[in-house]
Amino acid sequence: MRPSAPLLSLLAVAAAALGCPAKQVSVPTQNPNSTPTVTLDIVPPSGKVATVTGKGWDTALPAELSGTEELSFSARCRDATVGCRNIEIFVDGTGSMANGALQQLGLPSPRNSNLDSAAAPGGSALPERLVTTKLDVGPLRGSFAMLRLDVSARATNSFGATVATQKVTLFWIKPAPLVMPNCPSFAPIGSPPPDLEDVHSLVAGMLQTRNTDPSRTQFVFAVYTKPGPGQRTFQLLTEDSGLPPNKASVKLVNKTGSPKSLLTVNGANCSAAGQLLQVPSNGSSTEALFDATNTTTLVLTDGGHDVLVWNEATFWLFFGGKRSTFTWLQ
Repeated sequence: MRPSAPLLSLLAVAAAALGCPAKQVSVPTQNPNSTPTVTLDIVPPSGKVATVTGKGWDTALPAELSGTEELSFSARCRDATVGCRNIEIFVDGTGSMANGALQQLGLPSPRNSNLDSAAAPGGSALPERLVTTKLDVGPLRGSFAMLRLDVSARATNSFGATVATQKVTLFWIKPAPLVMPNCPSFAPIGSPPPDLEDVHSLVAGMLQTRNTDPSRTQFVFAVYTKPGPGQRTFQLLTEDSGLPPNKASVKLVNKTGSPKSLLTVNGANCSAAGQLLQVPSNGSSTEALFDATNTTTLVLTDGGHDVLVWNEATFWLFFGGKRSTFTWLQ
């Protein structure tokens, strides 16, 4: 039976560690403009390998982490013409607080490398270099509401030509209870409360989509209230805005035959006046800008009845730094 590619990588690393001889290539004095190739294998505890190249990655590996696993990474540089000088693995960590504030984890950069400082024109070099590293996710979580790990590898040949894999994002979201604003208006006597929605699936969908399409800046989601005769349907368009992660903007478009509204709410100060966007039938509102100091969630209202509100515990993980447009379809 032929060994798998990941097993061959591990065997090659073991052989190098044992000092097994490897055939080197002679590096010419004139640059033939050779370009190295690079691959990065991400191995979770399940053992199922996701391979990342400069063109993308194997999406069979879910990007969402359980938060307790140890991840293994193995990167490879290949250049049979001039040899490899270096192969590096990079892991950048960012933690998000519930209010949208971000904190860089300050992980070593690169996480690990395998440099041959003697690989240069006129000398000799290995046609392939390997490097491995591990990362324990659990200790990185801290008190963050979300942890994001941006992972990539970079190969350099003997003439200094470099090529990098696509950067992919692995993430963990802290399990959070559904939190309705603790305001009397959300518990009216004799009236059903609004549907309480969480952004977890939206964050996961956005990050996983960006892994397959890194240039993507706009994302569209369908949002529904509970099934039944009074079900409401929305389209949510969100896009990068250049705003800091504790600020956001929102707009309401109404494609129904009756007036609708959207209100920014501060669950920490129920008496504070939020920004109210009132939209007539088949109309559109202006854009409202708000931040984490005055807003903990948004509520959508139909005919004086609140129909949908977003979970305060996770709200800023998705809406922070974004320009969002709710289109009320039904």
